[in-house]
Amino acid sequence: MESNEHYEFFTEFKYNENHSTSNRRSSGNYLLVGINGFTGLIDITGKEIITPDRYDMVYYWEKNNQFVVNTYHYNPEDDTADKWSEICDENMTILTKMRYNNNIMPFEDAWIVESNKKFGLLSANMEYIVPMIYDNIYTGHNFGDTNVERRLVELNTENGRKIGLMDVKGHIHIPIEYDRIYFGWATREPIIYDETKVFNGKVFGALKNKQEYFFDENGNNITDIISKISDNRDYKNYQVISENPKLYSLKKEDKYGIVDNKDEVILPIEYDYIGYKFSEGLISVTLNGLIGFFDTFGNKVIDFKYEGNYNSEFKDDVAVVRKNGKDFLINSKDVTLTPKTYDYITYIQNVMYVDGTRCINSVIIVKEDEKLGIVSEAGVELFAPKYEEILATDNIDFLAKVAIKDVNGNLKYGLIDKNGIEVIPCTYDYIMNFRDIDKMMVFKNSKYGIINSKEEIILPIIYGPIDRIHIENHVIFKVFKGYEGSLGLYERKYAYLKFH
Repeated sequence: MESNEHYEFFTEFKYNENHSTSNRRSSGNYLLVGINGFTGLIDITGKEIITPDRYDMVYYWEKNNQFVVNTYHYNPEDDTADKWSEICDENMTILTKMRYNNNIMPFEDAWIVESNKKFGLLSANMEYIVPMIYDNIYTGHNFGDTNVERRLVELNTENGRKIGLMDVKGHIHIPIEYDRIYFGWATREPIIYDETKVFNGKVFGALKNKQEYFFDENGNNITDIISKISDNRDYKNYQVISENPKLYSLKKEDKYGIVDNKDEVILPIEYDYIGYKFSEGLISVTLNGLIGFFDTFGNKVIDFKYEGNYNSEFKDDVAVVRKNGKDFLINSKDVTLTPKTYDYITYIQNVMYVDGTRCINSVIIVKEDEKLGIVSEAGVELFAPKYEEILATDNIDFLAKVAIKDVNGNLKYGLIDKNGIEVIPCTYDYIMNFRDIDKMMVFKNSKYGIINSKEEIILPIIYGPIDRIHIENHVIFKVFKGYEGSLGLYERKYAYLKFH
């Protein structure tokens, strides 16, 4: 059935992939496009901001409203290539005073630049914040939850490669004399986070000659303070299992127990295994091959009577346990929920955000005689085991993506909604949900198209692969032309479309 929803291709099928457009789909508020190995940018009306006819790579940085353009020039006479990178304004006027190597990258409102294997820091006004003196300035390190972005800087010295930490103003927070710098602890569990609030978890670790040093977020050396607190603990045997209250599993001589952040014993160190973490106030504990559950005060809530030596967690007051080699569900009062047992039970979960709200799509999968089914949190069998695959979806309106085998042994996919109804029958070679919208890409007979939850055809199933892009609060689709034979990805043409 055809849908009455309208769509518009706002570009022609004239673009093709290259190494830049296949790795990134957009840059700022612009869409990346490629023609014959060159890269350009268009806006959401299809207007070419940078024509794809001269640059190897383009990059837009919204903070500065500036573009990075990379040029690749091949010299056939001597079989060499020249590569350089420049910064332009919105009118495509070159701003940089020299050509840099193809490594210009943003760092807050500045640029990391490289020339002749030396790195420096350039302001948006094209003035040097840091001259070209470093052997490297690492990109991609903002070190967790620190308020100010920092970058690792490297110098090659007579004693080898040394690392320090620098902010966007060029201030060195950690001297360039260490072999390695990392956020938090490399060899210890982060127990220190709870014992002193001075550092609030924002601690940098550094190694020099195999010796460990520590710095706070302002670059102050706090190694002595850390050492005084941590000297009496063998941190590798501690594992955080609860944040509130703060509790740790502790291993000694192959036995496990639970302690708090003052090393007060909550559960004696005499058990064979302790689960990964407390969940809904309970944690699984194993003794002599049997599992029980304890609360955060060390009280035994469910006795040791379930088989195994594994982690079992309560999710929405439901946990998977095993007896006589079969799995079933119980609640926190140790009441059995499933009227029958299964060969295996597991969860799949997909975390997504709908209108800024965090949502979790959970499915309980049961396995019997090599087939998969679904049960509810109340233990009710929604679908008897008959599927070959059950997968999480990216759309909160659907429970799961499922697959069966056809008469030829090929997998065919469909979708189940929240009411346990197979709304899209298992007739497609593949289905991919598009998050937060009632559209999904389907694959059938070597062609792609888009349908909605009523299985109405929105975009005919005649095209090549389809990709979704969010830009300027618009949902844009990148659609490849249908193809026959062995035409490669970089040879196929694509266009952009949007729905009205």
